[in-house]
Amino acid sequence: MPIAELYNPQKHKTVTRQESKDFDRWAIDELGICSLVLMENAALGCTEVVESMYPSLKKAVVVAGTGNNAGDGFVIARQLMNRGVECLTILIGDTDKLTPDAKANYTLLERLGASIDVKSAESAAKVGLQEISGAELVIDAIFGTGLSGSLREPWPRIIEHINAAEKPILSVDIPSGLNCDTGEPLGAAVTAAETVSFVGCKKGFLEPCAAKYTGRLYIGSIGVK
Repeated sequence: MPIAELYNPQKHKTVTRQESKDFDRWAIDELGICSLVLMENAALGCTEVVESMYPSLKKAVVVAGTGNNAGDGFVIARQLMNRGVECLTILIGDTDKLTPDAKANYTLLERLGASIDVKSAESAAKVGLQEISGAELVIDAIFGTGLSGSLREPWPRIIEHINAAEKPILSVDIPSGLNCDTGEPLGAAVTAAETVSFVGCKKGFLEPCAAKYTGRLYIGSIGVK
């Protein structure tokens, strides 16, 4: 059975930001599932979509922030490496600001000798993300569903650089910069070719304005329904 499936409104539920957060908390606190296991499962669903949509993929770039969304990206990078894909991970931000689960998977990437480039947001905005030009696919793991307020500079410029590269983008859970409840960009948003939304379809994805950002929508399991 696939971990991630193409969105089907008759089959998959719709969730708000808060409902998505509550579901994660229920799985961790009530069921006792380790948060790292949930992260691994979510990332495996994304990797499954990558394999399906890009079967001949040779080179990918993961662009990550410092939250748990980045942790998903680090796992995807590891899983792609395991499948023989050359994968560069670009961390935009300070490693000291990584969430505990993201830090654990970042450390694992380091120990595996993965290619990692750490940049400040200011540097990424000023000179762009030139490494993307040589990639066949970009994994967007910058911001997750927790984002609600308008993006502050330099993040809009960073997102503009990513979109301007005109490479296929797969967004992890939500296109970075998109409001998951309204489907509207918070100043700027990644325009993805595919989005793998965890647990269910985010409420805002059903708004007409969201389609240009989400692209082809998949629903990924975190290992429990």
